[in-house]
Amino acid sequence: QEHEFIDVAHQTAAESINALGNAEISAIEAAHHVAFRTGLGNSIFAKRTARVNNATVKSFAQSLFTSGNVALVGTGVDHEILQNLAETYLNLPSGKLSLEATKYFGGETRIESVSNKGNYVLAFEGAALNSSEYAALQVLRQALGGEVNIKHTAGSGILAQTAAKFAEGTEIKAFN
Repeated sequence: QEHEFIDVAHQTAAESINALGNAEISAIEAAHHVAFRTGLGNSIFAKRTARVNNATVKSFAQSLFTSGNVALVGTGVDHEILQNLAETYLNLPSGKLSLEATKYFGGETRIESVSNKGNYVLAFEGAALNSSEYAALQVLRQALGGEVNIKHTAGSGILAQTAAKFAEGTEIKAFN
């Protein structure tokens, strides 16, 4: 309903402003935008300039929520009962929206910052969870070990030890 949409729009705008005020989130968003440009490069946060209204959201939902794109999962319920309930109450149109896989481009960008803190992201194409390269990248991530798991310690990985040599609060992380 329109009044619900307005409430959600205000909450979404506040969450987006809050999230994009975080340097780490802004850097990851920028890295995705440069690397993929579309698809995975689109921000997960609403932009102030976005012209989204209730009708647009409803139209998008109608094109996306089709029988080929929705999976209904239940726990503690018999499959036949769940299937009967779904067929009775979920009147989804048939069809499946086919989406193209997002192409990786790579690239570079610079982010202007009003704070005295510098942010730097070095990113390269990762690996999918179901690929053979994923395990190797997880081992590399652990070996680099930029995340501190024990409070008030420098950390044991190469990145954590490097961060400890800089000003307090410096973080260097590896992720896939």
